[in-house]
Amino acid sequence: MIKGFRRSVMLATPKNTYGNTRVKSLIMLGLSVLIIHLPAVKVFAEPVKKRPPLSSSLNNRMKKVQLGSGTHLRFRPKIYQNLPFEPLTDNRLPDQTKHDQPSSLKVHEGNGWLEFTIKKDDTLYSLFRENGLSIKELYTIMHVGAETNGLKLLKPGQKLLIHASGKNILEIIHHQSRSRKLHVKKLNNTYSGITTVNDVKVDTIEPPESPHLYTQSNHFPQLREQSDRELQRELEKTIDRLGLMSEIQKEKLAVALVDITDIHHPRVASLNGDEMMYAASLPKIAILLGAFVEIEQGEMTLDANTKESLTQMIRFSSNKNATKMLDRVGHHRLQEILMSDRFKLYDPLHNGGLWVGKAYGKTPAFERDPIHNLSHGATVLQTARFYYMLETGQLVSSELTAEMKEILSNPKINHKFVKGLASHPEATIYRKSGSWRHWHADSALIEANGYKYIAVALADDPAGGQWLSKMIAPMHELIVPTAYAELSH
Repeated sequence: MIKGFRRSVMLATPKNTYGNTRVKSLIMLGLSVLIIHLPAVKVFAEPVKKRPPLSSSLNNRMKKVQLGSGTHLRFRPKIYQNLPFEPLTDNRLPDQTKHDQPSSLKVHEGNGWLEFTIKKDDTLYSLFRENGLSIKELYTIMHVGAETNGLKLLKPGQKLLIHASGKNILEIIHHQSRSRKLHVKKLNNTYSGITTVNDVKVDTIEPPESPHLYTQSNHFPQLREQSDRELQRELEKTIDRLGLMSEIQKEKLAVALVDITDIHHPRVASLNGDEMMYAASLPKIAILLGAFVEIEQGEMTLDANTKESLTQMIRFSSNKNATKMLDRVGHHRLQEILMSDRFKLYDPLHNGGLWVGKAYGKTPAFERDPIHNLSHGATVLQTARFYYMLETGQLVSSELTAEMKEILSNPKINHKFVKGLASHPEATIYRKSGSWRHWHADSALIEANGYKYIAVALADDPAGGQWLSKMIAPMHELIVPTAYAELSH
């Protein structure tokens, strides 16, 4: 066959092109080699199988979470793209569905131990959630020291044993390799641990020394127990008249209104009260709280420079001063304050709340919230609780409470609630707002003619700022009688 092919090629080649027989021989040799290797080249004619991507996109994985499980997730994470100064890496959302390769779980009957063999895509958060364990205690454990913080870096094939009593974590044993093991154990209300190599202790992990946050006894009710049917109906009618009820149903808008005219008998109404959303600069009130807790406990001093930084952070929403004060309080110290039994302003049992997991600048998030993976988040009810606890003296001492209110007063950015209340000069506003792209937030404690109330709203829409501006005046009039308000003009 090769001979015949060579002959046909030679006949087809013009004589004046390849007169040199040596050149002809070289050409024939090359063609012969090509013909011999044709079977090996044939494979490229077959359909090429595409490799699966190493990891699916954030949106695709969220679709799997929301559609693939076939069940409605009560507290499902949202998709937040292009958050302010967010790193392009580490933008993963916690996966609440069962993995394609679920963890190998052994339950040691009768002794409260859970044993896991870590599979691909397993995280400590997902293991805790799927087994009903306390996220709050997980945070406490992970912040004991650098060794325990390394529990986030689970690797396939590792063994993890968790000793639990109900939701409470008593012990964690992490087999990091064949020879290395981390053993964390609860003692009273703190955790400590050791790291061993070949069963020989190489490191001791002790809880950090920081002031304890004791639960304060008080005589004020919990806001969640003070829902008022009449106020709820009126709030719903107001939002409906404004044409925003569909946004409530789509969970693009959350609103809380709390009448605290009678401070011991608050009246609460809310829509999507526990829906946690990206809140931009609104969670700077959490940094304000953290600073005043440290001031109260002698860790910081309320000197002129500190007060000026806090005032710039709240009234003008200064990112520079917010980052400065966050660094002084301490990143994880602030989260400890927010999650403490004394405040519970971030509570996993109520879908989260106020959260600061990132400085207000071009730096990566240091700790996203464990439920929604947000760097700066809030719910309207937890934000309302902040203002109610402030007004009732449950945050700090009465002297420091007055200082906090003074910093929150006299807002300098005229938009949202402040703009909407321009027609109500009787209103005194203590306020913090936030905006970034299509996320808009506002929160305020408002006093007028002997009446007092808290208003909070979060919106996820480019028009959200306008929504907040037009809703606050009719909300104000639900608390402060219109005729009475007009007398003060």
